[in-house]
Amino acid sequence: MPDIIQDLLSLQYSQNFEIQGMQEANVDLELPPASVSLATVYGVVTDGTAPIPDATVKLFDSAGQPYQHTMTAADGTYTLSGIPAGTYSLGAVKEGYLLSDAAGVTLSAGATTQMNLTC
Repeated sequence: MPDIIQDLLSLQYSQNFEIQGMQEANVDLELPPASVSLATVYGVVTDGTAPIPDATVKLFDSAGQPYQHTMTAADGTYTLSGIPAGTYSLGAVKEGYLLSDAAGVTLSAGATTQMNLTC
C-alpha cells in the first residue's frame, strides 16, 4: 500500500472578479501553509523494575528506516515529538542490556501516546 503524504498547503477559494473585453487582471495568489498537527510519544525505559538512564530510544517508520531518536533522562523517561501521523515501531537499547522488543505504535495527528519499554 502506498504511503499517504499529507498536503502541506491549505487551499481555499478566492474572491470572484469579472474581466470585460480586453482587460487584463493581475492575480496574486497566497498559499498559506496548512496547519500540521504532529504527534508525541513518551514513556519510561526500565529493566523490568528500575529505570534505565542514558538508553537510546529509536523510532522507525513503516519502512523500517530510522526516523527519530533520543536518550533517556536520569529517571529513564524519554519524549519524541514532532512526529507526523502514521505507523511506527519503537525500541530501546543500552550497553549491558538486551535490546527491547520492538513496540508497534500508530499515531494520529495531535495525539500524545505513552509507550513504556523494557530492556
